[in-house]
Amino acid sequence: MKLRVKLLGISSGGKPIVILNSEDAEELGIKGMDRVVLKYDKTEVTAIVNLSSTVVSKGEIGVYEELDHIRLKEGKLI
Repeated sequence: MKLRVKLLGISSGGKPIVILNSEDAEELGIKGMDRVVLKYDKTEVTAIVNLSSTVVSKGEIGVYEELDHIRLKEGKLI
């Protein structure tokens, strides 16, 4: 599933974390604290999943500042 990037502007304190919409996560069989691999351009990064039904909309993935090094762009599909 491709998800649209939402840059959160929040630091997790060092851990690479993303937020998935609860409905998307259920559809994908992903639970909170699972790990997912993000693929963007030629880069792959593993991140810890948090879930929310309010922070990100269905079809979005919220990205914490710890993943800035892979240069994700707001609104891009990953």
